[in-house]
Amino acid sequence: MILNKLIRALSRTSPYKEVGISWITEKTIKHTKSKGLSSINLKGYKFFYNTRNELVQCLIEIFTEESYKFYSNKEEPLIFDCGSHIGSSILYFKMLYPKCKIIAFEPDSVNYQVLTKNIETWGFENISVLQNPVWNSDEEITFHAEGSMDGKISNNNLNTNNTIKLKAIRLSDQINSEIDFLKIDIEGSEYEVIVDCKEKLHYVNNIFIEYHSTFLENYKLIEILSILQETGFNYYIKESNNLYPKPFNRKKRNYSPFDLQLNIFAFRDSK
Repeated sequence: MILNKLIRALSRTSPYKEVGISWITEKTIKHTKSKGLSSINLKGYKFFYNTRNELVQCLIEIFTEESYKFYSNKEEPLIFDCGSHIGSSILYFKMLYPKCKIIAFEPDSVNYQVLTKNIETWGFENISVLQNPVWNSDEEITFHAEGSMDGKISNNNLNTNNTIKLKAIRLSDQINSEIDFLKIDIEGSEYEVIVDCKEKLHYVNNIFIEYHSTFLENYKLIEILSILQETGFNYYIKESNNLYPKPFNRKKRNYSPFDLQLNIFAFRDSK
């Protein structure tokens, strides 16, 4: 009986099979230590990561669900990746369009080290990586570093072990020609950046925004959607994180500072 159960378990199809991860590898990932540099073979590429939970989340969202899949008639589309984390999005884009040009932004120093290690290991060309947060100005800002997906621009100037001073890059100043895909996953700063980029969005063909806010900031979502519509985009919205399974019977979940986490996909039907 035990042998039969083991055989059935080993014969199971991993949901990550399409990216080259077997059931055994999947279980190994989920049961290894939570922190510390590790690596897996991801569709023929050695992929380094620090935190297994975030790796699994990336595999599901980026490689299984293919949330960033877009279409271009170019061999070398230009992609701006704001919030590159450890590079899973970059690897996906390079699998999708091997000759694409990517400009990546990742301010968290821990993520940046893993990101650059991955890019160096893969040997891809036409990737520029900047250790700066994107913002609505070029000023020095306070960045709250987590060494995870949760690093973000801080609204206060508290000097703690997790906060650092960084020179921001004004994203709107970087948008001066056609961009095929603009990804913005910057943990709560997307509103300020999108508002500041409004006059430049005509250069962009596709936008992915991971939107974060509280209920008191619902006006931000309304304004972002209005800007997208005014600049010629259609959009589709999916829930990124189910923070309130029973919205009419809300109980605040302490692990997230946000009430809404949404994925906004903006596109032009004529493209």
